[in-house]
Amino acid sequence: MERTICTRCVLTDQYPGICFNTNGVCNFCCEYKKIEYLGVKALSRDLKTVKRGAGSYDCVVPVSGGKDSTYVLYYLTKMLGLKTIAVNYDNGFTHPFATENLRHITKILGVELITIQGNQRSYLVGNLKAYLARPSVAMVPMMCTGCRVGIVGSACKVARDRDVNVIVIGWSSIEDTPFKNNFLTIDGGSVVRGLIKNVVLNPRYLLYGGAITHVKDYLYNYTHVRQWGTILQTLHPGIHQISFFDYIEYNPEQIQKELSEKVGWSSLDPDNSWQFDCRIKSLQNCLYHIAAGFTASNDYLSAKIREAYITREQALRLLKKQNERAAIEFDSVLALLSEIGASDLSQPFIGLLH
Repeated sequence: MERTICTRCVLTDQYPGICFNTNGVCNFCCEYKKIEYLGVKALSRDLKTVKRGAGSYDCVVPVSGGKDSTYVLYYLTKMLGLKTIAVNYDNGFTHPFATENLRHITKILGVELITIQGNQRSYLVGNLKAYLARPSVAMVPMMCTGCRVGIVGSACKVARDRDVNVIVIGWSSIEDTPFKNNFLTIDGGSVVRGLIKNVVLNPRYLLYGGAITHVKDYLYNYTHVRQWGTILQTLHPGIHQISFFDYIEYNPEQIQKELSEKVGWSSLDPDNSWQFDCRIKSLQNCLYHIAAGFTASNDYLSAKIREAYITREQALRLLKKQNERAAIEFDSVLALLSEIGASDLSQPFIGLLH
């Protein structure tokens, strides 16, 4: 079946909540407002405004080995001359390239790296079992349960232990994936009600992950972290959060080029380096391909088109290349299932393809 695709971006009629005007432009493009960055002066001012703790560091930076968090660490350390401490939450599924990036770049920058080990294996296996028992596209994000609270919570713990008052996070609104909330809203009328409805229909999620973990993960979602709501302030009093890319322009291609040249950052596929650092993303991509007909890359590339970082033609070529790599990605997922002792899930997973 031929799909309708926006004439300005790369979202299709499979995207939840989408509609098109008479020119074939989707409502997301029509409503989009280009990002206005606060600038480096505002960043320097706000970093200085925050009362400094008694520790010897200026700020904590959560890092994954991907280009975004690595750039934050590089910029704060080299460009602003701050004394930073890097905190890596290792969920057990970090891509080897990302691990090597962390080791290599923190050494070059002379930055202390603290790695905190997580326990994502049980969450991933349990939530995948729950999903396969009753597939629902709205619940694909559950494969990442524990990661969000792990990343931000680990940074907050280190900040507390080292008496540092500031955490600088490298997440841009260009990376937002509103379709995930849209699917939940369609199911229940709102994100929270949609989540509750899906859990009620499939209580296996509570069996495997536990309600407390799911609630915490929701609270630590990057959108809430950027707002640093009252609940998070209560959990981590005195710790201030700054979203780096609210100030400094997020130009993915330029960031990747600068990091490669200045500190030797690398990825497996330079044309598809977004979120490569976690292998769970390959699993999510396969599930989204099967259940929705698109992945988070459609959102990401569409946002880059709207910000004029790439053309629509370039984005279409990148999507085509990603689709051609789908078989390789699927094989990597099967290898991942075997690695975590979940080979018994391979057959039902393969069954979703048919």
